Amino acid sequence: MHSIPKVLKIAVLALLYVLTARFSLSYFSPDGSASVFFMASGLAIATLLLGGRDYFWSVLLGALALNLLQGKPLLIAVIISLGSCAGAYLGAWLLNRKVRFDVSLQSLRDYLLLVCLGGGAACLIPALIGTLALLFAQMIEQDVFFTTFVYWWMGDTLGVLLIAPLILAWVSIQRKWQDSRQVVETLLIILLSFVIGQNVFLGWFQDSFGGYPKNYWIFLFVTWAAVRIGSRATTLILFMTAVQIMEGSVIHAMNVASQ
Repeated sequence: MHSIPKVLKIAVLALLYVLTARFSLSYFSPDGSASVFFMASGLAIATLLLGGRDYFWSVLLGALALNLLQGKPLLIAVIISLGSCAGAYLGAWLLNRKVRFDVSLQSLRDYLLLVCLGGGAACLIPALIGTLALLFAQMIEQDVFFTTFVYWWMGDTLGVLLIAPLILAWVSIQRKWQDSRQVVETLLIILLSFVIGQNVFLGWFQDSFGGYPKNYWIFLFVTWAAVRIGSRATTLILFMTAVQIMEGSVIHAMNVASQ
C-alpha cells in the first residue's frame, strides 16, 4: 500500500517534466533541438535532492517520453534521456557530498553550490551526450555541433539556476504567515513585479510611460521581496522576470526577422 503514493508521485513528476520541457522547447529554442532555458533540468535536480534516488525514475520516464514525443528514434531517445538523468543524478550527488549543503538554500553558499555543482558542472553531461547523439543520428550538422552544445548546456544550467531554487524554497521552508497584512503585501509585490516586468520587457503601457528608463525598476521589487518576505517570493519574482525577458527577446527576434 505504501508503494502506491510513491508510484503516483513518480508518474506526476514525470508528467511535469514533460510539460515543462515542452514549454521550454516551444518558446525558448532557436532550432527546436536545445532550449536556452530548459526548466525541466531544474525540476529534475530538485526532485532528486528532495526525494532521493527513488525519484530517478521520474526523470528517466519524463525525459524518455519527451524525446519520443519529439519523434526521435528509440535508441537516440534512450541515449539522450540517460544523459539527462546522469546530469541530474551527478548534480544531486555532488551536492549531497557536501555535508553542510542545505536544500532550503538559507545561505549564499548553498545557492552558489547549487548553481556551480548542480548547474554548471553537472549540466555538461547531458549537453555533451545529447549533442553527440543528435550528431550521430544526423539530426544536426557538424558545423553547428558546438553551438548546439553551448545552447543545451546554457539552457540546462539556467533551468537549474531559476527553477531548482524556486522549488526548493517553496517546498523546504516551513514558514507561516504572521498575519493577513503579510499576505496582502506578498500578493502586492508579486502583482506589481509582474506589471512592471510586462512594461519593461514586453511593452505594456508604452504610451503612458514613454521613453523613461525603466529597466532597473525590477530591482526594487526583488529587493523588497528579499527583505520583507524572504526567498519564496524572491525566487518566484526572479523566475517570472526571466520568463518575461526571454519572451520579450523571442518577440523582438521575430519582429526583426519579419522586417
